[in-house]
Amino acid sequence: IYPGIDIEYFGKEGNLKYDVIVSAGADANVLKMQYDGANSIYLQNGKLIVVNAFNTVEESIPLAYQIINGVQKKVECRYVLTGTTVSFEFPNGYDLNKELVIDPTLVFSSYTGSTSNNFGFTATYDQNGALYGGGIAFGLGYPTVVGSYSVGFSGGTIDIAISKFSANGTSLIYSTYLGGNNAEAPHSMIVNSQGQLVILGSTSSTNYPTSVGAYDNSFNGGTAVNYASNGVNFQNGSDIVVSILSADGSTLVGSTFLGGSLNDGVNNDATLSYNYGDIFRGEVVVDAADNIYITSSTVSSNFPTTVGSIDQTLGGTQDAICAKFNSTVSSLLWSTYLGGNGADAGYSLKLNSNGDIYFVGGTVGQNFPIVGSTLHTTYQGGTVDGYVAHISNDGGTLIGSTYIGTSSYDQVYFVEVDTHDDVYLYGQSEGSYPVTGGVYSNTNGKQFIQKLSPDLSISIFSTVFGSGSAGVNISPTAFLVDNCQRIFVSGWGGGTNNGWNVATGNTNGM
Repeated sequence: IYPGIDIEYFGKEGNLKYDVIVSAGADANVLKMQYDGANSIYLQNGKLIVVNAFNTVEESIPLAYQIINGVQKKVECRYVLTGTTVSFEFPNGYDLNKELVIDPTLVFSSYTGSTSNNFGFTATYDQNGALYGGGIAFGLGYPTVVGSYSVGFSGGTIDIAISKFSANGTSLIYSTYLGGNNAEAPHSMIVNSQGQLVILGSTSSTNYPTSVGAYDNSFNGGTAVNYASNGVNFQNGSDIVVSILSADGSTLVGSTFLGGSLNDGVNNDATLSYNYGDIFRGEVVVDAADNIYITSSTVSSNFPTTVGSIDQTLGGTQDAICAKFNSTVSSLLWSTYLGGNGADAGYSLKLNSNGDIYFVGGTVGQNFPIVGSTLHTTYQGGTVDGYVAHISNDGGTLIGSTYIGTSSYDQVYFVEVDTHDDVYLYGQSEGSYPVTGGVYSNTNGKQFIQKLSPDLSISIFSTVFGSGSAGVNISPTAFLVDNCQRIFVSGWGGGTNNGWNVATGNTNGM
């Protein structure tokens, strides 16, 4: 396309890619790319962002390299933007006598396109790279796809809205409403081995859709709760719901209520609901047989528990719960409370290699059930402590448990288990959370990451990150430890969170 400069287009992992190939002796400075039709184009943290009427296309920081003596050598490369014309610069130069390859990467992002208000709550992925987004829609106008389970708003105030995007983000594979005559929200989603989407949520709809043969086809009641700050009004109280969409999104494979006569599936304790959105915590995971495990919270003294489970009695004003369903939610295999004599909440859970469950949350009770010689066998102080509980796959044994915290406010929001069964925690702390040697950290950071031994007795490492402000910076939203033990965290913060709780801070200086 220019003297000595070629562009090669090719497919990789289902995505369109291109390389710029600059031959030995050619002048890379003559290469210029003009973008037509974009609403705007700008550089952000070294990435090229192109905005059009429908979505945003991101070209990540280009990787440039040369093959020298059979070894790929990285060449520092940057975008240069002049108006809508893009070129490249090489701050440290390169070997003009060798071929140079410039390799940008296209990444997608997109609006859902809803004409009614809609908020994002949760997301997941499948083994083919498809992206699933789950949120709430406040009426007609959410972009549905013909053939999806429900292309019409179900009534009431809010429906769950679920969309499956293709791996490259160019199309909606399916997109559907899910709800009844009042309000519901999705808390967590995961894809099982059949490509079916399993959704954990809460509902106030007496006619939320359930499946034939489901464990519980009837709404169990509760007391009206109005979360006015985000527009969610559970007029009838709340139940937990677990629903399963078919791989093509056309059918509700399974769907059930779960709850007692008061509110279930929402963390409504004023102390534990520290961040805007903490009312909608909880997580769902599946095992190799597609059995379904959930953790959430309840204030119902008659929440359905099973004989032989760890705890069949509500311990305080609110307890965490953990439960296991079969793959179609037709059978509740076991269900248990877990908590002390105050308020407790369940936020996240994962399975280890033996199928045992680790789940985490927050507790304001100083008699949370502690088992084993674990890291902290006594309440650490402050308004809230985090906790980790390790329970058997049959739900009958509390194998180990520990408090997590300092003398100030602390909560554990997410847990991960690696291939060695070590346990990772992600949470908030307003105290002086311990930082071990040799780790990345930010002084006085108010978000922590900790790695524990499988028996919860040894802290392998712990660290903090953040701006060092007096309040927490972000509300944790996602956590992942991959097969190489790399740790990924996500969160958000700012004025909305601070308006909910003045003790929180903002993201400035992170």
